[in-house]
Amino acid sequence: MDGAPDKRVLLFPLDRNTSNMLRGVAILLVLLGHTKIVRMGGAGGVALFLILSGYGLNCSCESKGLKGYWLRRIKTVWLPYFFVGVLAVFLLKPRGAGAVLCTLAGLDLGLIADPTMWYISYIFFWYLAYYVLARLFGGFPGQKKRLFIMAGLLLACAPCVLLSKLGFWHAGSLSKAYFLCFPLGVGMSACREIRAPRMLRTAFWAAALLGCAAYLCLPLLGVRDLTYLTAMTMAGAAIAVLQLFPVSGILRSALLRVGEYAYPLYLFEGLFLLRWNDWVTAMPAKWMADLAFFAASAAAAVLYWKLYRALEKRLSA
Repeated sequence: MDGAPDKRVLLFPLDRNTSNMLRGVAILLVLLGHTKIVRMGGAGGVALFLILSGYGLNCSCESKGLKGYWLRRIKTVWLPYFFVGVLAVFLLKPRGAGAVLCTLAGLDLGLIADPTMWYISYIFFWYLAYYVLARLFGGFPGQKKRLFIMAGLLLACAPCVLLSKLGFWHAGSLSKAYFLCFPLGVGMSACREIRAPRMLRTAFWAAALLGCAAYLCLPLLGVRDLTYLTAMTMAGAAIAVLQLFPVSGILRSALLRVGEYAYPLYLFEGLFLLRWNDWVTAMPAKWMADLAFFAASAAAAVLYWKLYRALEKRLSA
């Protein structure tokens, strides 16, 4: 009947609140992974950040176009990092102009002061790839444009892996493990308007979650851990859980608040992580060092983000 309600639901409904909660999950995985509470949690958190970046970037560019593309990326990603990078140079005193420039650019090349900040140049690699492809295929109709951009991003995985093998990014970052994450996020965004019966959508995410759980349990059965798939598996499991079990109440509020400060938390936890081993040695119990690390990172991130937002608002007024 024409007046019957549509019982089909979106297959990839990552709205703003869901994305923010997933960012909260991502930074918690990074913090717990870097303190060795969750094995390879950092890898899972970074993979989730990259998927969400691809998803959000494609949604933004499809609605707003490419006008101001680089200004938005610099304003929201590089500039907040730059000020923390200056602080890193001041505190960690890397030797030589090359080390200083690498730090401020988010590169590694064996010279960087803060080894967690390779992520900045990594994400800008994907920003550049997306921009070039969107420019090349911007005149094509919607679906063709999406297909061409996706095909181009998959081709861009090859130089990404090559740069990783050549040591362009930090050797301990598992950068080779993340090459599919950003394209996956863009692909999910391109399919975000797909609707399916509610039962089919539930079955899809349940199958995805079971697959992730089976993979993550393999080491418990004595099967060799496939390191380069673990990051994406953790990220996929996080997305699937929120799709199947939408959270509410205190947990929702907490994840939204953590997600709001996810980026500055990532920027500062790297600086404090360099002192974490000293705290573990100096304190009576590891949990005390972990608590100090979490508290210091959170306090610095909140203070910095409030100052940065206030400055941003004043400059744009």
